[in-house]
Parts: sequence; structure tokens; C-alpha cells
Amino acid sequence: MEDPFKKEYSKKKEEIKNKIDSLKFRYNTIKVLLKESEEKWEITHQPTKQWLYYLKLYSSEVEDLYEEYDYELFRLSIKQQSYTKDHKLRSKDVSTSNQISVNREMNNEMSFGAHSSETTFDLFSTSFIEYMLSNLEKLRVKYDYICSHREEDLLKRTKKDVLGLKEKDNIHNLGKHDGKETEVRSFKTASVPFTDEPNIYGRDYDEKKLSEKILECHEQVIVLVGMGGLGKTTLAKKLYKNKDIENHFATQFWVCVLDDFDIKRITRDSLEFITKKKCSFNVFSVIQEELQEELKGKKFFLILDDIWIENQCDWECLGFLSNLGSYGSKILVTTRSRVAAEAIYPTLEYLRYDLKTLDYKDSVEMFQNFAFRGLDEQKKQELKNMSMDIVKRCNGLPLMISVIGKLLNDTDGDKKKWRTIIESDSWKTEFILNTYKISYDHLSNELKQCFLYCSAFPKDHMFDRAELANLWIAQGLVKDGASKLIKEVEIECVDGLLHRSFLEQNKGHFGEVKYSVHDIMHDLAKLLICDGRSLANGDLSVSGNSNFSHNSEEICAYNNNCIEPIVGRTFHHSLYPIHADSKQVRVVICDASYFDTISVSVDLFKHLRYLDLIGAITNLPKVVCQLYNLYTLRFQISLGNWNSSDFDLPKDIGNLKKLQHMYVHSTKYCGHVKLTCGIGELVNLQTLPSIIKVTRCGEYCTISELKNLSYVGGTLAIIGLENVKTVEEAKSARLEIKKNIKGLEFRWNVSGHFNDVDLKQRYSNVLDNLLPNENIENLRILNYYCNQFPNWLSNGSLANLTVLFLSLCSCETLPVLGKIPFLKDLTISGFTNLKQVGIEIYDSEKPEFSFKSLVKLKFYRMNSWEEWRLVDMCHFHSLNELYILYCSKLHVSNASRMLSQLRKLKVIDSPHLIEWCRRHADTFRDDLDWITTAMGFDVGCQMGHLPS
Repeated sequence: MEDPFKKEYSKKKEEIKNKIDSLKFRYNTIKVLLKESEEKWEITHQPTKQWLYYLKLYSSEVEDLYEEYDYELFRLSIKQQSYTKDHKLRSKDVSTSNQISVNREMNNEMSFGAHSSETTFDLFSTSFIEYMLSNLEKLRVKYDYICSHREEDLLKRTKKDVLGLKEKDNIHNLGKHDGKETEVRSFKTASVPFTDEPNIYGRDYDEKKLSEKILECHEQVIVLVGMGGLGKTTLAKKLYKNKDIENHFATQFWVCVLDDFDIKRITRDSLEFITKKKCSFNVFSVIQEELQEELKGKKFFLILDDIWIENQCDWECLGFLSNLGSYGSKILVTTRSRVAAEAIYPTLEYLRYDLKTLDYKDSVEMFQNFAFRGLDEQKKQELKNMSMDIVKRCNGLPLMISVIGKLLNDTDGDKKKWRTIIESDSWKTEFILNTYKISYDHLSNELKQCFLYCSAFPKDHMFDRAELANLWIAQGLVKDGASKLIKEVEIECVDGLLHRSFLEQNKGHFGEVKYSVHDIMHDLAKLLICDGRSLANGDLSVSGNSNFSHNSEEICAYNNNCIEPIVGRTFHHSLYPIHADSKQVRVVICDASYFDTISVSVDLFKHLRYLDLIGAITNLPKVVCQLYNLYTLRFQISLGNWNSSDFDLPKDIGNLKKLQHMYVHSTKYCGHVKLTCGIGELVNLQTLPSIIKVTRCGEYCTISELKNLSYVGGTLAIIGLENVKTVEEAKSARLEIKKNIKGLEFRWNVSGHFNDVDLKQRYSNVLDNLLPNENIENLRILNYYCNQFPNWLSNGSLANLTVLFLSLCSCETLPVLGKIPFLKDLTISGFTNLKQVGIEIYDSEKPEFSFKSLVKLKFYRMNSWEEWRLVDMCHFHSLNELYILYCSKLHVSNASRMLSQLRKLKVIDSPHLIEWCRRHADTFRDDLDWITTAMGFDVGCQMGHLPS
């Protein structure tokens, strides 16, 4: 007789399956609709905007439910694996009411996500089954309710005009102003060079440099790049009328391209501009021939203004321009997009010139010229302080300065009117949308979402490059982001926004590269979100808790009127509590100690993909190992003092199958991260802690755990190599296939004062079989107390290696380093047995090509080193810096040619070399930065300097 409990379970299983199938169909159809509405339709009807917004909310709820179901399946599979591992599977006579086998077929039928193939031996809790059925029914009802808000189901309709939709053109709805819904044409009119321009402020240097390049450089094309409002067209007009340029070229002509690329129109406009006649031809080839005839034998100067062409094929169509006229003809292109500039390269040689914002002094002068025109001195003084504040808000943008300056000038200096205009900000809204909305429209849907997400951070927030990419992936803004390498996302999205002037590149406190959103672009994002333009993706996020207030001082943003239309998938900061209704959370940035206190509330974080724990920790909270959807984990370790033990990762870290990045920042006094057994199961890992320790005992991993981590990249230091016992174990790391690793360090924790022949042979065999991938750029080998280096360091296989650091090694000879073709920086330190450096380090077949790229060479604490024999045919052509420190026995001969090209030479406690340098000082460069220090028991320190 069939168990009634099992029968009921099967019935509910079938019910869930049917509802999920139905839900999938609706979900996929809605996503297509939302994507099309973003990319192809211009929404001018406010009820339709609201209706699409509800659809977006609905699609997000569907995704959340799918993820919760997936999470539960995976949790059960982890539990099964734990039972298997600990030999705790229940016997076959366990009551069905306590244990049911949920087979593979069921999983395949029900699962929407990645874990559908797992077999689980546990029962979904009754509450979870009821939860799924209840929410599936709620979503069905909600869908019917949303559709009922139209006269009939949108999915069955084709007349977009009934919905208030129109195909996108140059019309953009700006939302409501003064209570009225308006439409504003934001397309640019074609520029012409003959209109009178006001005085140009702060561009004298730019004009001088560009005119020099136009007159003197050999490149055919000069591209003037910068964000909208910088005055590129104005500067181009100034150059067009420059007398030196006019006299240099036989003819000049100007074509405004705009965003509607039409090669036929561009060619016709060029011809009409030159001939001053209307072109009567309609065939492109005929127009092209006529233009060629007009320019035959002439040196011309062409300005292509406002280019938006990012397609290389379109640029190839324009390639014929480079073949017109005579040698020395120039083309000046103005564009907002660096991508458009780079698209020229395959066809033409080009030179890029990046136009920057005005400095504060020039901005003040420009603003006061517009705003104070016609005012007496008394009013100018009254308005001076207010004008300073306005200039700061204009962010050095000439167009913005001129717009507000002219607007305020119409008030005749009335202070109240000035304050009213400034406080209303309506002028700024109109300026931003009119000027920058067109740039936004040219972005792909993916880049639009990534850009808008940045507005959730306060102005001037500095992003790390990888941080941005990881946040976007966590929020689901990057198509197939979870399956891409982080570098791919950085190139596609970070560089995509940077090159189109939506991001700026800056320097952090320590000189590192950081990214930020220009204030104007930040305002644009907020305005676009207010206008409900982001429709295709519900993953942009601020808090779903409407009680939170927006605090621009924090690294987080919460619901307010401006960003309400974006669905609540938020990140939190430790300043605020994480509430029970925040179950959609995808990104959490919070204090590490606070996160540890909520370990019992893992249900809050089923959707979590990005976790950044702020503040140093000594142990990673165990709850982290239950965040099965986590992609990125950041934390900082601090163990207090030099004697502290190494940092241990939780033993269940291997459960985070989706984890791609583990960023570990360490304070000065801390040990190393010991990886636990099971870390090798995280096959999607791209980023590991920069220093990992190999051990051989208990729960910690051997080097073989690296075997399946094929995507690991960045810089990796592997220490404790004395614990690798066999060649097979070393081979199992498979470093040679890990093409994303750019930096490697191999380190043994042993003393050099031993003569164990077997140990030395084992260490040598281990290093022989730790062959790096050919993409390696930086290599460090430390405490390698063996007789010789591996062959892979001498045979030229490391074709991309640029930095090599060899320290505390007992080898008596150096490897053939001259075969490394692009080696730029070489440091050799602490070789206790090395007495001579000679011909063995050069490429014996082609000695003249040895060290051809070497720029910096450093020898340090080589106490036994006596002789350096230089080869006549190897001249170290690129060497600029040489450091020889604490090599007291060293003698050098035949070094005049090498030393004569140096720009920097530093010699410390090497008396023979110091004396040789003094005798040959007349062969050195006049600008050599030359310092020598001789150290002795009585003398102490003597400094010698050559005059500059």
C-alpha cells in the first residue's frame, strides 16, 4: 500500500513543476519585452512607464523565488555529502516520515538553476514546500493583476501606439517639469565653423599644442576626445580660423557627422563645402570621384565634428579620405567616445588628444564674463561670493558655465532671482539632459545598467577596478557575468564607460588607479532613474526598506523619491541594521563583528553574492560557508604580532561552489593564509589570497589543491614548498595551464646552512616541475638552496616575463637569463656561493640580443661575488639603472660602455667598484644620478657625487 505521505509529496512535486513551467514562460516573455522597451521604444506615456515598472518588479520576484529554490536544493546536496563523508547515512529501515530519497529525476524536473543534477537524500521541509506553492500562486495572481491594468493583455498586442510607445528617434521624454509632462528634442544641430564664438577661456595651451600637431606631426588624423560640454567644437572652430593653419593648407572644409552616420551625406557635404555649390549627384561613387577631383594635388585640412562611429567597418568606409589630396593633409576629429577614436586605428594612423575640464581660475573668469556683463562694480561685489559657489558646481565644464552665466545675466544682478534660479536646479536638469542624454542613449543596455548602478554610491566615491566589476556581476547587470573572467568584465564594462567619459580615472591615496563618476554624470544617472528609464533589468538596487534615509556620506544608498523605481536589491553598511524584510540582498558591506552576530539569520542572505567585511578579523565567521550563492568575498586579517599563527579558513569553505574571488587584505603583523582541504573544489575561483601556505598535516591543503583551479589569476605567492614531498605532487598543481596568473613567488622556509643532499635534490625536482605558464610577467624565487635552477628559467620559455627576483639561493652559477626576451627588471640577492658572473648568463647563440630589454639591474648582499665578466657583444642597450649594494669583493672590468649610458648608478660598500667609477667618471653621462658609499670600520661613510 502506497504511503499517503509519499503520495501527497508526489502530488505537490507535480504541482510545483507545473507552476514553475508556467512561470518560466511568463518570465522569459516579460524579460524580452522589458529589454525591447529599453532598447527600441521611447516611452512618453506615464501610465505605461508605471506599468512596465510593475512588470520589472514582478520579474525580480520570480528570479528571487528561483534562487531560493536553487539554494534549498544545494543545501540538501551539501548535507548529503556531509552524511556520506562522515558515514552517517541512515539505515534502510528509517521511517519514510523522517527521510525520503529525492532522486535525480525530480531535481531535473523542478530545478531552474545550476544544481538540478544533484541527488539529495533529505526531505524538503514541509514549511518550504508550502512556501514555494504559496509564492508561486501569489506570482500568478500578481501577473493577472498587472495584465488587467491594460485594456487587454500586452503580450497579445502589437499596436505600440495604444500603449504610449514609439520607436526611438531623437525625441526624449524628460519627465515632468512645472507639473507638465514635456518632450524635448535633445539632438544636436549640425555645427558650422563660421558662427562667431565668444572668447575661449583656459584653452590657450590646448590650442597651441593642437596647432603644433596639425602643422608638424606625421599622423594623418588627430582625434580630440572629451566628455560633452568641454568645448571641443568651440576649440575646433578656433583652430579652423587659426591663421597659421589657414596659410598652411590649400583648402579647408568642415563636416558635422552627428550620430546618424551616412557616408554618402558626409561625402556630399564635403563636396558642397568646397565647391560652394549644391551637389546634383545621387550615386555615391560619382560623388566620391568629384570630391577626389576637387582635392587632387591639394593639401587639405578637414574637421569631422561630433563623431559617434564606434564600428570599425564604418571607419573603413571613411578610409578613402586618407587617400585624397596631397601628402601632409590632416583630419581633425572631435568625439565624446574614446572607443570611436580607437576604431580609426586599423585604417589610419591617428593621434589622440584628451581635452580636460577648465581649472578653477579660468572657470571663474569665464562665468563672471557672462554673468556680470553690464553690471556695475557694486553689484559684482555683492554677487562675488555667490558666483564662486556656482562655479564650483559647474565642475570646470565651459558649456555649463556659459549656460548658467547667460541665464543669471538676464536677471540684471537681482540677488533674489539669482538665489531662486540656483536653488531650483531646473536649469541644471535641463542642461544635463540636453547635453548628456544623447551620450547615454549611445550606450549598450548593459553599460546603461552598470552606469546607473554607480549612482547608488555618493558623489566622489572612489572605486577599485575589480570592485566595480564584481559589484556589477553580483547585481546581475553583466550578461553572462558569472561565467566571465573578471578581466573580461573590466575591459568590456569599466573601460567601456571610461572611454565614453562616464567614468573618470584617478589616483588613490597611495598612487593606485581608482575610478569615479564625474559629478555631472552622477546627476545624470539620478535624473534618468527618477524618470524611470531603466526598465530592462530589476537588478539595480537600493534598499527595499523605505524607512531608511539616504546618507550621502556613507558608501550606501537607500530608498528615497529619486531612486524609488529601482528594485530593492541593496547593499548595507554597518551603520544600519539588516532587517528581516531585506531578503533580496545581493551585496553586503558591513562591519565584520556585526556580521558574526547574525550567524543564526542565514535566511537573510540566500541571495547574497558579494560580501565585504570591514575591519580586521582573526577568524572568518562560519556562517560565510552557508552563503552558497556568493561570488565575491572580501575581508582583512590581523593576527596582532610577529609571533601569531597563520590565518585559518573555515573547513567548510569548499561549500562555496560559486565563489570566484577571495580578496584577503592583511595588516603588517600577520601570518599567512593556510588553505583548507577542499579549496580545490572551488573550480570557479579566479582570485586567491596573494600568499598561501602549503602544509602537510590535518585539515590543510597540499599544493595539489591548485590542480583544478584553472581560472586563478593575479599574483600568487606559494610558501612552505619544503612540504612538497614528491615530483607528482608538484606536477599536480598544473601551473603551466594557469594562463591568468601574472605573478608567482616560490618560497622555501628553510635555512641555507645545511648539506642534506637528498633534500636539495628534492627541492630541485619540485621547482623543475612547477613550470609557470608562458603568460607569467613577474617571478620571485626565495630560499632556494640548491645547486642549479630549473631549465625552464633558461630556455626562453617565459616569453612575457618582465620582472625577476632571485634571493637567498645557494647556486654557484646563474641561469641563462639573457634568453628572456622582455626582461626589464632583474634583482639578484644573497647568493652565498656565487663567485663569478660571466658568459654563462648570456644567450650563447645570439649574445648581442641578450638583455636587450633590461632597464633596471640590482645586485644586493653578494658577499662572495668577486668578478663580473662583461661580454663585448652585449651592451645592455636599454639599461638605465644599476644598483650594486654590499658586494665588498667585487671587481669589474670592461664596463665603460655599459656604465656610460646609465641615468642612475648606486654603489654601496663595494670599494673596488667605487674606485673604478672614480677613475672613469669622465665617461659617464653629464646628467647621471651617481651615488657611491664606502663603508669601513674606521671611516664610517664617505659620499661621492658627480656634478649634474
